[in-house]
Amino acid sequence: MVESTLTQEQLAVRDLAAEIARDVLAETAAASQSSRRVDDGAWRALHESGLVAPVAEAFGGDGVPDTVSHLMAVEELAAGDPASAAAAVWSGHAAVLIGACGDDDQRARYLPRFLDPSTRSAVAHLEGFGRQPSELRATITAEHGGGWRVTGRKVAVAFAAEADPLVVVGTDPSTNALRAAVLEVPDKARCQIETSDHLGLDAVPLSKVTLDLGVPHNRIIGDTPAASRSLSAAITRCRLTNAALMIGAARRAREYAARYATERVAFGRTLSEFQGVAFLIADAETQLMAARLSMLDVASRLDAGVTELERRTTHTLSYAANVSTQVTRDAIQVMGGHGFITDHPVERWYRAVAGLASLDLDPLCSSFAPAL
Repeated sequence: MVESTLTQEQLAVRDLAAEIARDVLAETAAASQSSRRVDDGAWRALHESGLVAPVAEAFGGDGVPDTVSHLMAVEELAAGDPASAAAAVWSGHAAVLIGACGDDDQRARYLPRFLDPSTRSAVAHLEGFGRQPSELRATITAEHGGGWRVTGRKVAVAFAAEADPLVVVGTDPSTNALRAAVLEVPDKARCQIETSDHLGLDAVPLSKVTLDLGVPHNRIIGDTPAASRSLSAAITRCRLTNAALMIGAARRAREYAARYATERVAFGRTLSEFQGVAFLIADAETQLMAARLSMLDVASRLDAGVTELERRTTHTLSYAANVSTQVTRDAIQVMGGHGFITDHPVERWYRAVAGLASLDLDPLCSSFAPAL
C-alpha cells in the first residue's frame, strides 16, 4: 500500500492524528513522563478524537474506522508521544474487541462506558515468551451449571487495577478456540495484580495479572465458531497497534536526528554532508517504509476479511521491532553525546521503542520475511 491508494477519509484520519500529536502530545510528553501518568489535557484530546477507543454510532460514538485508518492514526500519535499514545490505545482495545465480537447485550452494556473520558479499560492477552494467540496458556473453560472458569497469568496489562471492563483472552482447552471473558470491578478482588514500571513507558501503569475465577456465560465472548473467528481478527488488529506505535516513535526519532544533522557543524561541514551520517539516515527511512508497508499489508488483508493472519502478524511485529530499535539507536548515534541526555527527546523515544519491542516479540520468528 502506498500513499496514492489511500482514500480521502483515511488521509483525513491520519491528518487529524498528526495534528493532535504535534499540538498536544509532543507538548505534554515530558510532563507525562515525569508525573508517570498521561497529562489530563492530552487524554481528553485523545478521547475526543474518537481514534483510540472507537465506538459505533449506534451506541453514541463517532464510528469505527477501518484497520488501515486506525493504524495510521496510532503511528501519528506515537510520533507525538509513544507512552501517552500507548496508554490511550491500549485502554481502547476493549472497545475494539467488544464492538467487533460482543453480542448485542454486551455492546449495549459496555460500549457506552467508553464515551466517558474517565473510563480506563484493558485487554489482557499478552503472556510473554513469544506466545501467539493460538499458543496462549490462559484458559476459559465451560463449567457444569452454565458458568465459565478463567485461569492463567497475563503480563503487560495496562490499567489492570482500575480497568472497567477488563477483557481477558484465552483458549478453550476442549476446542483450542479463542475465547474472551469480560471482568468487572468486583471480579478483580479475586485476581492477583502486580504493577511495576516498564522501560520508557512511564505514563502507562503495566501489571501482571494472575487469574482463577468464575464468570457468568453472559460475559463470555467467542462462544460460537463465528464469534471466535471475529475475536481472532480483533486481536490481530490490537496486536498491530504495537507495530504502529514503534514505527511512529522511530520515525520521529529519525526526523529529529536528520534535522540535527543539518544544523550541527563538525570540521567545517554539517553532519549531513558526511556520507556515513547521510547513508545512515537514508537507510533508516527505507527500513521504516518497509516496516510500515508490511503492517499496512496485513491491515488491508484484515479489512478484506482474510483469516489466518496470526503468523504474518507475528512476522510484522518482529520486523517492526527490529527496525524501530535499530533506527532509534542510530538516531542517538547521529547526535553523539547529545542523544543520551534529556535535553533532547531522542533518548525517550529510544526507551519507549525498547519497551514496546519487548511486549509481543517471538524470538523464534524471523523478521526478514516481511521485507522480501
